[in-house]
Amino acid sequence: MKFLGTSSRAEQGEAWNGAAFDLARRARNGRRVQPELARALGDWNRRLGASPRAMDRLLALEEGRGFTVISGQQPALLGGPLFTLYKLLSTCALAEALEARFSCPVLPIFWLVSDDSDFGEVSSAWLPDADGRAVQIRDEQAPEKGALIGRLAVDRQRRAVTASRAVFDLYPNGAGTRTLLEEALAAGQDWTETVAALLFRLVPDGGFAVIDGAQPALLDAARPFLLEARARWPIEALLEQGASEARARGFEPALERDLAARVLFRLENQRRRGLDPGEDPAAGTVGPNVVLRPVLQDWLFPNLATVCGPSEVRYRAQLGPLYGAADLPEPLRPSRLHAALLPPLGERQVDWEQMVEQPETYVARAVEGALERRYLEAIDATRGSVSASLARLTETLRDLDPSLVQLAESSAGKIDFQVQRLLDGVRGKARHRLGQREPLILALKDWLRPREREQERIFTLSLPHMVEGGEAITALMRGARAEVDRRLDSPLDDECSLVFELDDAPRKGTSG
Repeated sequence: MKFLGTSSRAEQGEAWNGAAFDLARRARNGRRVQPELARALGDWNRRLGASPRAMDRLLALEEGRGFTVISGQQPALLGGPLFTLYKLLSTCALAEALEARFSCPVLPIFWLVSDDSDFGEVSSAWLPDADGRAVQIRDEQAPEKGALIGRLAVDRQRRAVTASRAVFDLYPNGAGTRTLLEEALAAGQDWTETVAALLFRLVPDGGFAVIDGAQPALLDAARPFLLEARARWPIEALLEQGASEARARGFEPALERDLAARVLFRLENQRRRGLDPGEDPAAGTVGPNVVLRPVLQDWLFPNLATVCGPSEVRYRAQLGPLYGAADLPEPLRPSRLHAALLPPLGERQVDWEQMVEQPETYVARAVEGALERRYLEAIDATRGSVSASLARLTETLRDLDPSLVQLAESSAGKIDFQVQRLLDGVRGKARHRLGQREPLILALKDWLRPREREQERIFTLSLPHMVEGGEAITALMRGARAEVDRRLDSPLDDECSLVFELDDAPRKGTSG
């Protein structure tokens, strides 16, 4: 299977390189993770399948001799969309490179936002069928209002795996991927644990840890920070100041002022509700909203970078004044890997970039290439012969009566129209035969732009593994590493893109 990846566009990420990380490391040197939190995270991650390498890195955080790189997403049906996998791989690749650079442990962390309650955002998964068209797998049973999506019953995920079996079986490694999902279902007790267990199995060599955003030990550790922020920070004013600063840096602010009034949620009975303005947050368990969660992450962990998607870069660019209020350095915000998965097309010679950028043009050229030249040459010869014969006939009729010229020219137009119909019919037959041999080539647009949206936002993260198993994940990791290495070695103003066919050597380019 081929993948085409590009580095982040300038407007999607922020400039960073090795020198920027050297400064970030010095600003966080010696910070420790709270021992109770580190132990609870270790027990939880170990049970779900984290590697010994991740546990060693976590111990280093507890001892004050390590750092983190963080990304995250909500736990979703079948694990979530492809970009969830890309975030994780970018986080692991960056942590690995920084660990080598600094000669000290750097733990990649994937923060599952299990205290979210937006079920509609996580209730669907999509997979391409045999014709490349997106098929939806959906959890139709909406939970009670405010229910934490991370605490939904694991059986709901199990039903989705069963419902998608026929689509999984279309792929060479579909059965192997389904086995991974079933192992994750057996290991997990809710959606958060199931997704964490799946990520550990998809990327077994990543050396990462997963955070459950609603884990009691984490919320206990976060409590002093959250209560202090709500009681003492002028959050609305800080957001307004952050909006001005973001605009000055070229980012359109994404966080509205009214978010300041509900920066904390009350978490009880596996549900959440916003705290009323006058309600005492000290009684019971509270969690952060989108405004405080990023700052909380960097208060809990010595975090060097938060790997972001485009929308996350926008809203995090607004949070500088809140970091100032917390007396914390802001993390760097590198953009995650962007990659297009290309359908398996055998040994066909492909201009991959053109395929991704102009799939319909590519298909038209493929159809033309599948036509035997003798058919086109015969039709062209017939068109030329008929045109020449009609031209001679027109001149002959002109001698008889000039009024016959218009009738002859009309006849020529009708004949040319029919010849064109014949040519279209020949192309249609060639397209049909091509589709019989290579069904996916005719569905390139559906595969690359499913539902008229970016592929990475629609298809589920298991798709690469379904096609080629662990080799596909290895190829994607290689692409993430190539992008990280180029960025670390580049000057801050270098915005050259990297284009890589992930089963070949990386190469520089200008696509992006």
